[in-house]
Amino acid sequence: MENMQLIKGIAEKLNNQFVGEGISEKELNLDIVKLVESLGGTVYEVGYIKMNGNSMVVNSDDNSFKIYVSASDGKRRQKFTIAHEIGHYFIHYLRNISKNPQTTYRRTSVAVGGYQEYEANVFAANLLMPENKFKKIYKNCGQDLAIVAEKFGVSIAAAEVRARSLGLIGNV
Repeated sequence: MENMQLIKGIAEKLNNQFVGEGISEKELNLDIVKLVESLGGTVYEVGYIKMNGNSMVVNSDDNSFKIYVSASDGKRRQKFTIAHEIGHYFIHYLRNISKNPQTTYRRTSVAVGGYQEYEANVFAANLLMPENKFKKIYKNCGQDLAIVAEKFGVSIAAAEVRARSLGLIGNV
């Protein structure tokens, strides 16, 4: 649990530094590609990627990185994928840089990845939908997940998972 709080803190701090701490439209819908570029990375959209083949490769010489996303995924799905890969960059690469960290992150099947994948998903959710901002918008929008998703620029499914993880809606 302590690690999850650290992951949450890193992601939310990055969000606040990049877009601000308020809840205006400008401070909600994070431009994920600009964030990647500001961190020294590049996003590439590729035609066909096998199931779960989205990936990131880090150049350990200068810590730059390349994120590859499937062109067949919708823009909101790509946004979450990119945030997920940024999670790997911060929590699995930068935090382990002195220990010869892994430089390629690729999930090639549902069974591969385990806890690292879960941590990267937690990071992505907190980066794109920080808890305090999410709770305020969820309340202000009358708990309408479609509106919440639109404001954060994420899929309705991502907004629903976030609402569930914050205890705002119960499991069905």
